[in-house]
Amino acid sequence: QSLSVAGDTIIWKQGVYTDVSLSVSGSNLTILAEVPGRTIFTGASKIFISGSNNLIDGFQYLNGNIGTDVILQTSGSNNHFTRLNFQGYYSSKYVVFNAGTQYNKLSYSNLQSRTFLGDKNILSILVDENIPGYHTIQYCSFKDFEGTGGDAGIEPIRIGVSTQAQFVSRSVVEYCYFEQCNGDGEIISNKSRQNVFRYNTFYDNPYSELVLRHGNECIVYGNFFLNGYGGIRIKEGQKYYVYNNYFSDLDSRSIDLQNYAADPLDSILIAYNTFVNSAKVNLGGSGSNAPTNVTFANNIFADPTGNLLFDP
Repeated sequence: QSLSVAGDTIIWKQGVYTDVSLSVSGSNLTILAEVPGRTIFTGASKIFISGSNNLIDGFQYLNGNIGTDVILQTSGSNNHFTRLNFQGYYSSKYVVFNAGTQYNKLSYSNLQSRTFLGDKNILSILVDENIPGYHTIQYCSFKDFEGTGGDAGIEPIRIGVSTQAQFVSRSVVEYCYFEQCNGDGEIISNKSRQNVFRYNTFYDNPYSELVLRHGNECIVYGNFFLNGYGGIRIKEGQKYYVYNNYFSDLDSRSIDLQNYAADPLDSILIAYNTFVNSAKVNLGGSGSNAPTNVTFANNIFADPTGNLLFDP
């Protein structure tokens, strides 16, 4: 590491490596597996990136144990992590983008089956009060997180924490796949402002849904919610846009507006969505007062054969 300079490419030979703690403080480096997927880290292996503009490509982190640590964490910006597989690890989190970083990307990666079942989410994007993140999570799969929903804290993705609800993240989660994510009632937990969730598929999640928990001005469009518990739950905040989503064979609810007095729902647009053989849409809220300025328009309700039942 100390001999590398900007522009270098570092290639790891294929094999199984145990207890490798990799710290990358340099920038503009390319770190590759010799053969994608054939370089495997296990044991207490982890990686911390404090530099920026780095590419990390092609590694697997399998069946290790780092206790309460994080497998991959960055305090740098403009880093791209791609073609990674995190599976069967005992760790507090798999991936963390620290607050104050910008334009980090995780793509074409799999996050699966963390063996630690405590109250820690899988991928955490933290948010700075003054610096929007502009992070991207794309073409990733999140699968097989044990649990029975509720508030167990094993959310596959969380953007922000409650104290960061009014901070602007501007992160994007797109083209991702979520299956059997049962460790918490929230598959994606939004707790910051101006994020976009688009073109994702949520399939066979019997206890969980996408949740706009805190934060304002978020957009949810072009997603598929299939064969699960629910679709989208909106608890607090203003200026949310939910459109062009597809809901099918959900057991409990397709869209649920809750409305909590601490941060009441206002200015919610729900339009051009399709509901097929699916559960209820609740626009009335479950708090003491109904949400205000809710627009529900041009949505399609159909039975399993596609026959139109209701088009408000």
